[in-house]
Amino acid sequence: MERLLVTHGHVDHVGAVATLQRRLGLPVEGPHQDDAFWIEAVADQARHFGLDEGEPFTPTRWLVHGDTVTVGEETLDVLHCPGHTPGHVVYFSPSRRLALVGDVLFRGSVGRTDFPRSNHAQLLASIRDRLMPLGDDVAFIPGHGPGSTLGEERASNPFLGPHF
Repeated sequence: MERLLVTHGHVDHVGAVATLQRRLGLPVEGPHQDDAFWIEAVADQARHFGLDEGEPFTPTRWLVHGDTVTVGEETLDVLHCPGHTPGHVVYFSPSRRLALVGDVLFRGSVGRTDFPRSNHAQLLASIRDRLMPLGDDVAFIPGHGPGSTLGEERASNPFLGPHF
């Protein structure tokens, strides 16, 4: 491993980041700084869900839309995709036609927007304006559950209306 990539600040995605950062000495990249409040409150999030682990951390680098992250020989484009959280980012590999979408999009669903500072309209705009233009052939890996392609979700996802 050479770095930890963070999509957003929810405890199920960052609960162990501080421990990994400390034990492995790895840099942490992401999310966008708009998720700082989630990371600062990660211990509270953990307690709320009955989890033992949840310690705040400071990313080595906050990411913004248009940044790139290099992992090995792979360069990933960073897409700021707010909605599920305000600082959510997606990592996209143009060469592999693959996106790591965190909790923005799922097979047959989209990310929840009933959390503090979530915004459903913003989530749909992120999917429409940032993800879908990547192309129907792009496969994606979500933070939970099976993957899919953007084309499959455009055609069949009930949460994405005809304007996608």
